[in-house]
Amino acid sequence: MTQAPFHAGKAIGIDVSASRQAGRLTWIATISDPGIGPTLESVIPAAQLVGGAMVPEAVFPALAEWIAVQPQAIVGIDSPFGLPLTLVVESDWTAFVAGFPRRFPDPDGFRATCQELSANRELKRACDLEARTPFAAYNLRLYRQTWWVIGCLLNRLVTAGRARAAPMQPPAPDLPLLIEACPASLLKRLGMYRPYKGNAAHHSVSRRDIADALMLEGLRLPQNRLRSIVTDSGGDALDAVVAAWAAWRAAADKANFEPRNEADRLEARVYF
Repeated sequence: MTQAPFHAGKAIGIDVSASRQAGRLTWIATISDPGIGPTLESVIPAAQLVGGAMVPEAVFPALAEWIAVQPQAIVGIDSPFGLPLTLVVESDWTAFVAGFPRRFPDPDGFRATCQELSANRELKRACDLEARTPFAAYNLRLYRQTWWVIGCLLNRLVTAGRARAAPMQPPAPDLPLLIEACPASLLKRLGMYRPYKGNAAHHSVSRRDIADALMLEGLRLPQNRLRSIVTDSGGDALDAVVAAWAAWRAAADKANFEPRNEADRLEARVYF
């Protein structure tokens, strides 16, 4: 799919980490079209973007400021944008994001509250079931990044009117458009998925194979960007590229940004 995006002149993918090494493990990929088709313009760790910051307390506010000045971008973020309906007390998603930091002041309290309300079950959203995402939003492996993305990144951008988030909000031509992406779901949908995170030789081969498959899909990967994808053993650089590709694909049809049902309006939607 090589159509120019509906909303944006470029697509950005962000693979999020909420660890104490967030600046090193959060990767950002940018796709643009210089006239020869969609091309990976850059793929870098967030530390390069935010002045070397590492901890999430510094990375996420700085990342929000950077996204806010990308008005021509559609931004695919690899993290949940919402919770299951039964855990949401607000009547609309924007109010949910605005009230999130007050209701859940810290990551551990967020997970504990969700576990209590769900009787220690890991409830998934309708979009998680649709996309077959690996974890619930408050899963032990995911809850910290969910908290930082909703409580800091989305709160700073959406609540302040500095970005829109689809399909819960309609796009605006002068604001970045945020969407939830799941790289693993897209790779599986395209028949590209194979284990690619790790230091073993076969993991490196898998990353190269996936990159080759993306090029067959129509994404141009300059040699130096391709090297970054293949040599990043954690697979975070590749995940950022796939999230950007999910955003590029989504932007090809403005109908993708319209809610399909009530779950889309309140729980969010995974684009894959």
